[in-house]
Amino acid sequence: MMTGRVAARGWRRVTRPSPIWRKVGKRFKIGHRAAFLIGMGTIFISLGLGILLTNVPENPLLFHTQLPEWLRVTIWCGAGILAIAFARDYRLQWIGFAALQFPAVERFASYASGVVRDSLATGGPPVPWPYLNGAFLYFALLFITRLVSSWPDPPTDEQE
Repeated sequence: MMTGRVAARGWRRVTRPSPIWRKVGKRFKIGHRAAFLIGMGTIFISLGLGILLTNVPENPLLFHTQLPEWLRVTIWCGAGILAIAFARDYRLQWIGFAALQFPAVERFASYASGVVRDSLATGGPPVPWPYLNGAFLYFALLFITRLVSSWPDPPTDEQE
């Protein structure tokens, strides 16, 4: 924050305009956690619809590819819809965060088992990088979701 000197009045603050996300947050009265739930819910819904539009070949080492397509779409879109639905009520946001973790746990377990199964099938050293990358990606998604779920929202103007 910039400050300037004013004669006989001491220091004064020169404020900059708020970034757009702060204005949106104040307008719709949502905090950081709710904004995260709405954003991730939108991404999860688009991932679910992407499963409908693409033809993913089955991989015998990844059990999530062997599930029926309607179930995979339901898992992703359902998690996104629940996250958006429970974003506004602070007391019920835990449902949205739990819903966001379900598809990521399913994919992480699938890729982690793919790492183990591929290592057992090949007999060792060649590292199964695609499966490790997938497991790391979904573990990072789980970690970030858990981290954001533990953040307290800053007090609003009414609470101060």
